[in-house]
Amino acid sequence: MSDEATTPAEAAAKPAPAAEKAETFGLEYVQQLRGEAAKYRNEKKEAVESARAEVTQHWETKVQQATNATADVQAELSAAKTDMVKVTTALNLGVPSERVVQFASILKGGSEEEIRASAESAKELFGEVKANQSATDPTQGSGGGPVPLNGDPILAALVKAVGPK
Repeated sequence: MSDEATTPAEAAAKPAPAAEKAETFGLEYVQQLRGEAAKYRNEKKEAVESARAEVTQHWETKVQQATNATADVQAELSAAKTDMVKVTTALNLGVPSERVVQFASILKGGSEEEIRASAESAKELFGEVKANQSATDPTQGSGGGPVPLNGDPILAALVKAVGPK
């Protein structure tokens, strides 16, 4: 800091220092500077274009990978929805739960209407599916009941055919 205290009014009243004499350069020197500047501008432009191309290629690859992954997930979702419609249709037609997956696997079609038509035709072809069919041997008559150990099977058959006394 200086010992002199100046006010803003005094600073404005002082004359400005004389402008330094402008330096002049030769024509060759100026052309050389312009050439260097143009060279650096071109190098910068080429570097920017190269970096842009590299980044664009990198991200186009990433976008393509994401698009492929999305397509795969959508295909899986579509297949899962179709399977769900097949199983639901089989259940709605009264197919027993232990045979639903097997019945659904033979159904054809992509839309709900096509699957429903396929399910109805398959049900007509195979007939009513019964959940628990007991095994019977029709060659054994009416099945009767177990013959008591001390009973007469011939007498029991006659009583059944003729009726009791």
